[in-house]
Order: sequence, then C-alpha cells, then structure tokens
Amino acid sequence: MTTNEDLRSMVLSLEEFPYRDRAERLTEMITRGITIAAERGETVFKTIIQGPMVLADMVFKRVKKRFPELFVGYERENDEIVKVSLSWGS
Repeated sequence: MTTNEDLRSMVLSLEEFPYRDRAERLTEMITRGITIAAERGETVFKTIIQGPMVLADMVFKRVKKRFPELFVGYERENDEIVKVSLSWGS
C-alpha cells in the first residue's frame, strides 16, 4: 500500500513546479504516483486527487494520453476521487 511518505514524494513543490496550470500540476503528481505504483507493483491509490470533477476528468484524460498502455479508472465519492485503479496491459 502507498505510504504517506510516498504520497508526499508525488507532490511537486513550488520550486519544481514550472507550470501555471493546476491541471498540469495534478497530471504531474499522478504521473509520479503511477511511477511509484509501477515500481512497487501496486494497482490502487487512495485519495490521490481532490477537486472539481471537471478538473479531474481533464487530468485523467491527460494521464491516459501520457500512459496509453495503462487503464486508469477512478471512483468518486461526494465529488472527490477517493480511489484510482491502474491496470497495465492485459
């Protein structure tokens, strides 16, 4: 399972954050999360993104473009994404 320290390592600091677009920042955070998951063989994240669903949908479209071989699914609860499921290949 992903630890709090792993989640903190996904967060981009302002110094690392060259983008102005919040969606791009979230895309980068999720990309880091997917990379950590791939290294550990994990397929589920919890509470990876909180924000408006329009933003979340846009971010996950970008993530799917970045990782075309990856299936990214997510569960919503009270307008927040509470679980992200990943599947590599078939």
